[in-house]
Amino acid sequence: MFGLLEAREKKVREEVARLRKEAEQVQAALDTAEGAQWRLANARETVTEVLAETHASQEGQTRYEVSPP
Repeated sequence: MFGLLEAREKKVREEVARLRKEAEQVQAALDTAEGAQWRLANARETVTEVLAETHASQEGQTRYEVSPP
């Protein structure tokens, strides 16, 4: 009887170890994906700021160029 319980306990311990390893791999993949998402969000924000500054700068130059002397 105890032999069966020990065998079952061993099997469950092995399953727990396997699942922990899998969870670590999933967490590592999630960390990588979240890092990429963060970098892309920052890049989008930077591009938006640069384009807004460029647009404002070009708008100012256009007004200046068409203003009478």
